[in-house]
Amino acid sequence: MRRRMTVLRTRLQRLLLWRAWERMLEIEFVDRSVALAGKAFVSFFPLVIVVAAFASSDDVRKATGLLGLVLAILFASSFTTALQRVYLHAWRRPPRAGAGAHWRGVIWLLVMLASFALLGALRAALDGGLEVGLFVIVSLGLWWFTA
Repeated sequence: MRRRMTVLRTRLQRLLLWRAWERMLEIEFVDRSVALAGKAFVSFFPLVIVVAAFASSDDVRKATGLLGLVLAILFASSFTTALQRVYLHAWRRPPRAGAGAHWRGVIWLLVMLASFALLGALRAALDGGLEVGLFVIVSLGLWWFTA
């Protein structure tokens, strides 16, 4: 019986599903997922509020100010650096030092915001035409860019 179990375990360990599961456990996917979700929640709500304030009346825009927008973008970039650390750990890449790593996060954030604005504008322009296919193509492109 032990020999059969050993043979079965050896076969299971050769499966791609088994190796993927071991890799997911190695990168602590549950802990990282919860941490990223919390960081996204805390980071993006202030950013959305500030960006929405700049699209509204003059009184709200004056109360928010340019400094509020800059601080919200910098605070939201903390999510991008956490996401970058997850990717580096998942792909077993060494972390990069210097300010370039942080600027990449800010650039990623701005590209994502511009892409979402573009998708919204295209959805309104297409009026139910190719929006699902276009959304899938742009989303895949964004995630490819993210990785």
